[in-house]
Amino acid sequence: MMRLSEFLNENITAATISRMERKLNQLARGLYQLTDALLDGNRTLAVAAKLVPIGVVCYDSALAFHELIDHIPRSVWMAIGPRDWRPKITSPRTEIALQSQGVRQGR
Repeated sequence: MMRLSEFLNENITAATISRMERKLNQLARGLYQLTDALLDGNRTLAVAAKLVPIGVVCYDSALAFHELIDHIPRSVWMAIGPRDWRPKITSPRTEIALQSQGVRQGR
């Protein structure tokens, strides 16, 4: 799973990516994955983490990842800082929580 910017950093052009459309699935705007990539239960968490790179998986999403609860959350919960850019994500269903500044750890 890679963002367009990661492809560009590796000197792979947008034109090359569009020619590879049979080998790549576009998961979201600017986010791609190989068509034959293995799918697991944490794929939505990985997609959310790529779409919110400054975010931290939190609440029920973190508890489910660590198998501390029995249900699967309806949304992926991501925490960001109060002054951080709030992304607009359509898929996967994502909820954004704001971290208080006293709790925040270094990046």
